[in-house]
Amino acid sequence: MQQKPVIFHIDFDSYFVSASRAKDPNLNNKPIAIARSSAHAIAVSVSYELKRSGVKAGMKVYEIRSIEPRTIFVNSDMDYYVQLSNQIFTYIASEFSGNISISSIDECFLDVSEIVYTQNIEPRKLAAIVQSQILNIFSIPITIGISHNRFLAKMTTNISKPFGIGYTDEKNYKEHFFNLDIEQFHGIGKKIAKKLREVNINTIGDLSLRDQTDMQLNAIFGRTTREYLSKLDPNIYEHVVFKETQPAGIGNEITFDDYDLDMNEKINKLKEMCKKVALRADVDNLAGNVVTLTIRFRDKRWISKQHKISDYINDVGSITKIALKIFNENQFDERNFIGVGVRLSGLKSVFDIFRPISLFETNSKKEISRVDKLITKINQKMHNNSVMTLSEYAQKQKKEKIKGKYSVAHAVYRK
Repeated sequence: MQQKPVIFHIDFDSYFVSASRAKDPNLNNKPIAIARSSAHAIAVSVSYELKRSGVKAGMKVYEIRSIEPRTIFVNSDMDYYVQLSNQIFTYIASEFSGNISISSIDECFLDVSEIVYTQNIEPRKLAAIVQSQILNIFSIPITIGISHNRFLAKMTTNISKPFGIGYTDEKNYKEHFFNLDIEQFHGIGKKIAKKLREVNINTIGDLSLRDQTDMQLNAIFGRTTREYLSKLDPNIYEHVVFKETQPAGIGNEITFDDYDLDMNEKINKLKEMCKKVALRADVDNLAGNVVTLTIRFRDKRWISKQHKISDYINDVGSITKIALKIFNENQFDERNFIGVGVRLSGLKSVFDIFRPISLFETNSKKEISRVDKLITKINQKMHNNSVMTLSEYAQKQKKEKIKGKYSVAHAVYRK
């Protein structure tokens, strides 16, 4: 008899709020929003104390204050959130299962089939152990949805929050999901939900009654009709396997607290974003050959302009030079834009980038050593930098240790 895979979907509850509380326990049990204090700033995360009052992430500070005047606003600290997130994922992978798939900074899928069957442990009991250890060690509350594939595990998490554990299988999936509003189907947003309601599909149960030949469904979903319907099948089994992935790009963006900053101050903010991108690229041992500048206008639109170069870069000087070149070429009016960002893409590992080096040139007065000459010759033949000195290898290992094997590839950080 086939053993069903056991999949955990782990979601950190109100992660940015929880992480801020882990850093400062005085914030516990208080109405917290992660946002700058300016009236028009947007909250990226809110505590459950605020959620129970009707506050949602994405609201502006003045809107939140009108609902709960006692709200404490805490500045976002993305570097800290990423570091803590990586520590938690590394702990989960090393202590429970290396078959982990990281979806975002605050959620992952974990295949615990092996530990469940070899140790004969009930999945909910194992989930309770994971939940307890993450709370005790990292002070981060988590919710865990359990099923036999990713979709149903994710849906189970959504109905089990906060700090819950849920289990869905072929016996209870209808009870769990079929009475839910169609918009609560993971992957169906407001626009599609509106179209579905227009053809009298108001709940997930209503959708389950249709089939892939349904003309109304095909008009809405097109070629993905079968895919959406099959997600409701509890007999579809799926394993999770860890794969190291490389981000498509590394970026940082910021919306100004003061919309009326002068041009010099706005350019300084742009330079700060360049420094952050360069630091992240360096830590991740990555370099890129495309620099993109993003500008946010007063109507909240973001536009992007990019520049591709022949070399791969990750140093702050080169990134800043290109970003400023793009900025100056487009002559943005300082009154019309309220945010800036920089992104480095076309990424490669610095250890896979081949740079021909003349054996007769050096940046110092010292001659290149025989070892350096030999390494250069070998790398020229191999067209990569796979051969390196012991000090270069130690530097690589140090950076990889800082980054962590189970780090989240989070492309753009917005503040």
